[in-house]
Parts: sequence; structure tokens; C-alpha cells
Amino acid sequence: MPGFNIQGSWSEGPNAQTEVRRKHRWTFEVPSGTDPQANKAVMWLAKAARPKFKFVEAIAHHDQEQAYWAGKTEWDPINLSFYDAEQDPDVSEFVWDWVNKVVNIYDVTAMEPGGPEGYKKKGEIKMWGNFGTITENWELWNCWPQEANWQELDYSSSDIALVDVTLRFDRAIRQDGE
Repeated sequence: MPGFNIQGSWSEGPNAQTEVRRKHRWTFEVPSGTDPQANKAVMWLAKAARPKFKFVEAIAHHDQEQAYWAGKTEWDPINLSFYDAEQDPDVSEFVWDWVNKVVNIYDVTAMEPGGPEGYKKKGEIKMWGNFGTITENWELWNCWPQEANWQELDYSSSDIALVDVTLRFDRAIRQDGE
């Protein structure tokens, strides 16, 4: 590991050359059009949460006791904060267009024709390793922007512009890295 040796004088244990995952190499990808195989909007993330779930416990009542077991899974929404980069496709504009598929802000009408199929997409959060390989990949099934914040602008600041998005999704599946 960087900076110190984790393997002692014994022969077992982790290799001292093990590379640990870094918090600063994540991207979020989602198809930019209706074709999932077409161009993808790639968001270079400043911050992201990994998927988090819990089992909603099922309870069985029996005489004076209760028995518990795992019930349905419940996934928490995740927050993404990405750099508002000038790129093609423009991801800031992409988020705006995606929000407008959930509710048409111009006409103040709910959902694009076709219902949720029009705005729910499969997104991927990818963690990149040292040599450009994907070391962790989360597929977010049926995700959509529950909240978006393009943040404030400030003439007295030269900070990088960020866009915050809260994604709601039905389930997450961790895929093997490349």
C-alpha cells in the first residue's frame, strides 16, 4: 500500500504492493438518447455515493415472541456531484433534458408520453483503477433524476462549477471490473 508496508514478517497476509481503490476516480455513465448502445453521457464525478440498501424485515408473530427474517430490499437514492465540463454531449444540458422527460417543465405536464419507460434509464457508476481499468462497476437499474441542483454562480470565485443530482433507482447490481 502506498506509504507503508502492511505485510509483516509472516508469509500470510496482504501483499505490500496491493493498490487500494481511490475515492477520486469515479464516473457516471448513462445513455444520452433512447438507444442504450448509443453515445453515453459521461459525468466526471467530484463526489458520489455507492449504492446502499437494507432489508425491510418481515416479522412473524408467534405466541409471546416474534421471529424476524429478511424481507424486501429497499435502495436509498444516491447523490452525485459532477464537474460541469464543456464536452460533447454537454452533461449539464443532458441532466436538464432528463429532468424534462420526468415532467415537461415548459408545458407543466407530467411525464413524457409512454410513462416511466420514457425517463428511466440504466446508469453505471464506474471506479477507475491506476491504469485506466474499471475496478468496480455498479449498474443502477431504472434510475431517474429525483433532484437536480446546478448550484450558484459567483463572479468573485474561480471555483469549478458542479452539478448535484440525486438519483432514484429500482435496484443496483455490482458487476466485476474489467
